[in-house]
Amino acid sequence: MDISNDNSTTKENTQEVQSKKESKQSKANKVRSKSPDVAKESLKDERAKKRVERSGHQNSRVKLYWKTDLNKDVITQNFTDRFWEETEDDEGWNFFWASVNTVRQIFSGKSYVKLTDYQILNHFPNFYELTRKDLMAKNIKKYKKQLQKEGKSVDHLDFLPLTYVLPQDMSVFIEEFKKYPNALWILKPNNRCQGQGITLLNKTSKVKKMSFTKKINTDNQTINTNDVYVVSKYIENPFLMGGKKIRPENLLFSNYFPPFKSLFISARILSFL
Repeated sequence: MDISNDNSTTKENTQEVQSKKESKQSKANKVRSKSPDVAKESLKDERAKKRVERSGHQNSRVKLYWKTDLNKDVITQNFTDRFWEETEDDEGWNFFWASVNTVRQIFSGKSYVKLTDYQILNHFPNFYELTRKDLMAKNIKKYKKQLQKEGKSVDHLDFLPLTYVLPQDMSVFIEEFKKYPNALWILKPNNRCQGQGITLLNKTSKVKKMSFTKKINTDNQTINTNDVYVVSKYIENPFLMGGKKIRPENLLFSNYFPPFKSLFISARILSFL
C-alpha cells in the first residue's frame, strides 16, 4: 500500500473543501458589505437562481400566466419568484388572484367568463356563506336539521354552541337567555375581525339598548343600514394550553366543480389567545 499517495489525496480533498468554504464566505461578505436593501435583493436573486436550477424551469416548455387586480407586493413577488408570466388578457391566465368584487362579477352570470380546467381563482363563488359569522351559523344549523331529518348522527356538530343572529333572532334569544339565568353570552359584530367589537353579556338589558342601525355617508346621500351581530352561549370551560385559549389553524384545499376532491393539511399552527 502506497501511504504517500493516500496522504496526498487526502490533502487535496481537504484543500478543495477549504477552498469551497472560503468561496462561500467571500460571497457572504460581499452581500454583507452592501446596504441592507441591496443585500436583501442579492439574497433573493441567489435563492431564485437556485430554485430554477433545482426545478429545471430553464428547460421547461410549460409557461404559467398570472393576473391580479390587487396591488400587493406579496402576491406579485411570489408569482415572479416562480417565473410565472404576468398577463392582462381576460381569458389567457392560469391563476387569477382577484378581489372579492371581481370574483362576484365573474360568477354573477352577467359576465361570460367560463373557467377552463387550467384556470384557478383564489375564491369560490358564494364563499361568504362560510366566512361570514351569521351565514356560517345559519348553514351549520341547516345542515344539522337535514341530518336529523335523515336520521343521521349530529354528534360531530357539537362544536357549535347555542347561536343566534341579531336583531332578527332577538325574541328567540331573549327566551333562551331566560333558561340560563347564570350563563355568560358573547356578542360579536358580523363584519369585524381580530376581536374588534366583542362584548360579554350577562344581562339582556345591554342588548335591548343596542342600536342596530347605522348611517353611511356617501357622496350624494346618507344610507341607513342594519348592523348584524352574532351572539353565542359562552363556553365557560374551554380546553386551555398553558392557561390560554388556543386556535388551531389548518388548511383545506378543494375544487369547486365535480368530481369534488379535497385535501386537508394539518399545518400544526396554534394561535394563543
